[in-house]
This record gives sequence, structure tokens and C-alpha cells, in this order.
Amino acid sequence: MTEQTFVLVIEALVCTAILIWFFSSPWQSLWTAVSRQQLFELRDRLFDIAADERIEFSDTAYRQLREYLNGCIRFAHKIKFGSFVAAALCPGLMTHKKYNLPEAIERVTDEEVRQEMRDIFMKSVLILSSHMVIRSPFLLILLCFAPLLVVSNKLVETVDWFVSQLKDLILVRPDLDLNSSSNVPHSQNAY
Repeated sequence: MTEQTFVLVIEALVCTAILIWFFSSPWQSLWTAVSRQQLFELRDRLFDIAADERIEFSDTAYRQLREYLNGCIRFAHKIKFGSFVAAALCPGLMTHKKYNLPEAIERVTDEEVRQEMRDIFMKSVLILSSHMVIRSPFLLILLCFAPLLVVSNKLVETVDWFVSQLKDLILVRPDLDLNSSSNVPHSQNAY
């Protein structure tokens, strides 16, 4: 092994170690903070709805949505794709919910407030979903390459279709029907 090859190997190992460190610590902390900030803004929006007396602070939907947002903020550092998959595969690991938030939101009488609360809930789900994807290097890489896989699949399908059309055009020519007696010259027909 030459000195140049040895230096290249050491550089590759150092770069890999730096990437692993970056995605395991600063990246995780950054996106947890970003997600928490977005959830704080949603909770503030919910508080403004109640502060404007459009819904009571004691209303069940308000309390449940606020409790849900507080839980998301508090445990944002623990929300990971692996935990989500484990919870989905082992339903016994999940704790029993004391409430059904979508149903509580649907019981709100004021249509405008109900729609705003739905919007807050759906945005929180979107924030948490993107939070899981961005914090997971595996999912992030998978999502980066997924469009390439779809495009390459469509390209292969298009090429296959084109080849089959071309094959049909070449092999099945209407002017060369071998079963027809009209293509046989008259001199051979007398035999």
C-alpha cells in the first residue's frame, strides 16, 4: 500500500466518522429544536383561539388538543422512525389513550373554530412525520433515492413499451400476409 492510498483511506475513515457524529448528535438536536418550535407556534395559535373567547379553555377539544401538543413538545426528542415502527408492530407497547382527539374536535359547534383546530392537528401530524423522516438517516437516504427509482422504473416501462411496439411493427406487416393466395405469383398458382 502506497502512502497516497494510505492517506486516502485515513481521509475516508475520518470523513465517515465525522458524518456519523454529525447525524447522531448535532443533526438530531437541530431538528428536535425546529420541530419543537413549530409545535410551540401551533400551541400558541390554539391558545389564541381560546383567548379570543371563540372556545372555552375548559372545552374538552381544547384541553385534549393542548395536552396532545404539550406531549409532542415534551417528547419530541424520543419521536423516531424506529420507535414508530416498533409501536406499529407491537401494539401492546402503546399505552391506552384516554381520549379520541379527532372525535373531540368534530364535536366543536363553531365551524370556523373546528376547522382551525383540525388544521392545527393536521399540521402537528405533518410536523411529526417530517421530524421522523429528517431525523432518520436511513429514511432520508431512501426518500432521496425514491424519485430516482420511480423515474428509472417508468423509463424501463417506456422502453419496454417502445420495443414491443417496434417488434409488432416489424414482425407483423400487413403487406406480407403469407396465408393469402393473392401474394403468390400467377405462374406458381397454376401448378
